[in-house]
Amino acid sequence: MFHRPWDFRRAGLPPCLSAWPSQWRRAATRLRFRDVSGLITLAPATSGDNAGVPLNIPYYFVPRARSKINSTIGSDFGPFRNTSTTAQVTNLSSSITGTADFYEWGLSGSNSSLGSVGLRAVGAKSYASGSGQVLVFAINTFKAWSYAGTKEFDILLDVNGDGQPDYDVFSYDYGLFTTGAYSGQVAAIVHNLATNKYFADYFASAPDDGSTVLLPVLAASVGLTSGNPRCSYSAESFDGSDTDTIAGPARFNAFTNSISTAAFASVAPNSSAGVPLLSTLPNGRTPRLSG
Repeated sequence: MFHRPWDFRRAGLPPCLSAWPSQWRRAATRLRFRDVSGLITLAPATSGDNAGVPLNIPYYFVPRARSKINSTIGSDFGPFRNTSTTAQVTNLSSSITGTADFYEWGLSGSNSSLGSVGLRAVGAKSYASGSGQVLVFAINTFKAWSYAGTKEFDILLDVNGDGQPDYDVFSYDYGLFTTGAYSGQVAAIVHNLATNKYFADYFASAPDDGSTVLLPVLAASVGLTSGNPRCSYSAESFDGSDTDTIAGPARFNAFTNSISTAAFASVAPNSSAGVPLLSTLPNGRTPRLSG
């Protein structure tokens, strides 16, 4: 479902969206863009070389220092075995602090040849905020993009269990969607497929030169409440020439996750951290996290 630029006054989009949740702002401080650019000038050896005209070669260097996070959990973790465990998160980088963010893995893809359009893994998490329950979809691709706003990643969301999508939560350059001109900000835009109305609760998290986009939306905005907490979803991606789809569907309970999500850990270089995880019991109860 590829979307075209839209006038926000007709689409119902506000000219300014909500800021990221605090844990994303903390992560963003470690993603500040650092670059080096300049010109290399090659002067002619003699006045007869290249008609005496110097050659200027521009260069642009973007260093990409990154952490290297690994995590392991016990093989017997699950609702019918051990319902609690501790994920051991290790940062193998010697210089960069890393972060671990936990999602309920729902979909996996195999089209690695599509690179930054190829859908590798898709998951969801939820947590309570001052604005209400927040639902976040994480989409990971096989290769990094330069700027995520030149692509579109969609979550097709069924919230009433009829097997048909009711909402499309998708990433798009906010300026391009609202005015037709790129702004460099990627928004998590929601399309109500029944009313054909558009809105957005948050900007997306989609770092440049990254391979994971986070699409947040308030659960209540897409009809999910504590009385109607369950949804199913599939995923699509586009970049104008290539497309990928994972039909699924994956299922998610936005108020009682089957595996605890939204745990967030910051791990120093050459260090490890333990993160407690829970799995919902078969009768629907979830034990309390301790510590």
